[in-house]
Amino acid sequence: MRSSGWRLGLILAVVFTAESYRRLQLGSQTTLAGGMNASRERTDFSDRLFQELGQPIVRPVSIALQEVQIRYWLDRRFMVRSRMDAWTRPC
Repeated sequence: MRSSGWRLGLILAVVFTAESYRRLQLGSQTTLAGGMNASRERTDFSDRLFQELGQPIVRPVSIALQEVQIRYWLDRRFMVRSRMDAWTRPC
């Protein structure tokens, strides 16, 4: 029985170490905070992008991006198109 307890402890230590290593590679917690603050930063971000695009007359401005998360940072002046839309919305 003693050897099985020792083995279990070793296995748990290995799993804990591997999980801790993997979690450290996931990125910082600031990405969560950035997503939570997106609604407050939406107008500023949208204004900057609108200026960079030369203040287009036709609205909404349709932009194609792979990262659909940018929708959180853009206001109604923008329409984000993505390949993911075809997978998440019925045709």
